[in-house]
Amino acid sequence: MYQLSNVIGCRLLVIEAVFEDMQVKKTVFAQLKASTKSSAILASNTSYLDVNELAASVSDPSRVLGLHFFSPAHIIKLVEVIRTDSVAPDVVQTAFTLARALKKPPVPAGVCDGFIGNRIMSAYRRAGEYLIEDDALPYQVDAAMKEFGFAMGLFEMQDLAGLDIGYAMRK
Repeated sequence: MYQLSNVIGCRLLVIEAVFEDMQVKKTVFAQLKASTKSSAILASNTSYLDVNELAASVSDPSRVLGLHFFSPAHIIKLVEVIRTDSVAPDVVQTAFTLARALKKPPVPAGVCDGFIGNRIMSAYRRAGEYLIEDDALPYQVDAAMKEFGFAMGLFEMQDLAGLDIGYAMRK
């Protein structure tokens, strides 16, 4: 459930990509700690979880950060580089190098509820839901967003990305 990437001649970067469950991620990180060099960077693809808590679960939290790839990742170019309280500067720089190599603009973000993108998305989703309450249909909202210049509409994006992360966050 995790992928190993050698980033442009830099040290090994390990990205776990399991679902949004802190205990599962901690278990994967414990396995990674046992099977990687102590210099390996450990990154979690997460949308909402506290990356500081995850970093605290390993012996060297300076090598842990979060990467928030927006879903659907093949369409949305942006990636948030989530800096924990203890992450080393060269670890952050390596994450930025990886994002650029993937042709995704990296944006630095701190650990907070939903990071940057999901906080914006929450307001965006709320506005779309108000339109539905005012008798617009989802396809009409999506068409208006595309006409405005978005790559896809709100409801189309949620259909592609899935509703499980938002559900887990609301629980």
